[in-house]
Amino acid sequence: MNLNKVKAVIFDIDGTLSPEISWTLLTKDLGGSAEQHLKIFKDLSDEKIGYEDSKEQLLNLWRATGRATKSDFRAIFENWPLRDAAKEVIDFLIIKGYKISIITGSTDLYAEIVAKRLGIPFYFANTELVWDKEDNLVDFRYFRDQAKKKLEQFLEFCHQQNLEPKDCVVVGDDTNDIELFKITRGVALKSPDSAEIEKIAWKTIVNLSELKEILA
Repeated sequence: MNLNKVKAVIFDIDGTLSPEISWTLLTKDLGGSAEQHLKIFKDLSDEKIGYEDSKEQLLNLWRATGRATKSDFRAIFENWPLRDAAKEVIDFLIIKGYKISIITGSTDLYAEIVAKRLGIPFYFANTELVWDKEDNLVDFRYFRDQAKKKLEQFLEFCHQQNLEPKDCVVVGDDTNDIELFKITRGVALKSPDSAEIEKIAWKTIVNLSELKEILA
């Protein structure tokens, strides 16, 4: 693929645009137990509990804090740090004419807030938060196969923007980006979870600012 034909850059959030992992950090910042959250996830992964049971346990964990409201979630998400170079890099890519999108395994509200903070016009999220009329959290819809869901969302973005996968660079740090790396020019941001995607990445970087040189 000729770099001159790259037209779009797609970013993950957790571990990429942000140094944080949003799921457990959300539980912690709400005032819940991150350890209990991780136990729920492990029990689901080990098939000790089913998906619906795990979801109800997590919802109960959040509700028990008394802060499972849209305003509380929004305030928490808006307060989280992004990587130091994130805004600088996004602004640079937009000036260069690249189309920019987020595709994240996190929640829709968090993706919306990050996109707004960075001036990114498009975003896709793995998890839809469901609120009642008083903006209390009543449910969430989560796709367990994040790699498959990200691929579906990526292909939807390509269709919307009249792009081919070969026109795109994808920046991520974890195995849920692996299907995207297989069909695009993948840039792995080095992290404790990036070893697998580094094997098939076009480039591996340690700082987002390196993208400015790569895509100049």
